[in-house]
Amino acid sequence: MKESNSDGQKTFALVFEKSIENNFSQIEKNQIDEIEKIRYYWSKSDKKINKWDNSGTENISRLAKVSSKSKFWSSLIFNLIREFKPNNCLELGTCIGISAAYQAAAIKLNEKGKLITLEGSVERTKIANENFMNLQLDNVEISAGKFEDNLENILISNKTFDFIFLDGNHQYNSTIEYFNIILPYLENKSIIVVDDTNYSSEMNKAWKKLLENPNVEFSVDLFGLGVIFINKENVEQKKSNYSMGVIRL
Repeated sequence: MKESNSDGQKTFALVFEKSIENNFSQIEKNQIDEIEKIRYYWSKSDKKINKWDNSGTENISRLAKVSSKSKFWSSLIFNLIREFKPNNCLELGTCIGISAAYQAAAIKLNEKGKLITLEGSVERTKIANENFMNLQLDNVEISAGKFEDNLENILISNKTFDFIFLDGNHQYNSTIEYFNIILPYLENKSIIVVDDTNYSSEMNKAWKKLLENPNVEFSVDLFGLGVIFINKENVEQKKSNYSMGVIRL
């Protein structure tokens, strides 16, 4: 990928290398360390909160340890934002705000941009907001409620986005639907990160379907998540789809 003529592919290769080698500046390390302290704090909590549909309760410790993206994957998303410097970022699936904190921290270091993150559980958003406040991240906004109720209004209000993290409903129809709703609001050159592309046969099918879109310039399947680079300026382009087969906890 480093030898590609595409600037986007070359930059992604650098992002990937930096993430694998855990190569961060001191100021970046400081930001990441603070976020990981928050994750550790909640991973030791015995507190429970109501599920979004009031069907029972869920352990915050599990949300921190299992439901939230790991340090490696969060760092990779952090690096994507640091290198590509998007202006408007959108996340579907806040959970307790760990991956959102990584994104917001990268945006803060870039000294430009903002993040809007959507979460169906009001109880989770309370914890996420607390985390953002403790991390002094004032460039992130949470929208609480069902995606289908809030997503289109957010897109219309903000007009355009150039970085998307899809980490919500891990089902084929929902993933395709969110992609199609968001696509018209993307800048000509944008990035979409899709979580858990190999979580199930249904998600793998959805991932492959997304790649058929003519606006996809190239993609990278890292097993744990996939990255799609959108280029609306040249829909006749020949796609490049990479599979890196990375597995990290």
